[in-house]
Amino acid sequence: MLNKRINKNPLMIKVPGFILLSLGLLGDLFRKAGIKTNLSTIHMRILCLKNYYSNKKSTDELGMTYKPVKEAIDDAVAWFVEHGIMEKSFKRKRN
Repeated sequence: MLNKRINKNPLMIKVPGFILLSLGLLGDLFRKAGIKTNLSTIHMRILCLKNYYSNKKSTDELGMTYKPVKEAIDDAVAWFVEHGIMEKSFKRKRN
């Protein structure tokens, strides 16, 4: 959804879990050899989790309301542009 909102089309490749876990083990070996890397079995296991949560409880019990995801993405991208973190070619869409 973010890529569509900012008119980007990056190559997205779905990587099977066993490959991610193998890379994590390789990263652990690199760390033991003194080579700094962000690859680790812990990070790769987290990537393999399918964590999806509903906001039903907070809306029912606390009366919270949420803005649409498209609007939240637009707000976040606008903040990144404003702070010079992202290029200024993004144009806010209002649907």
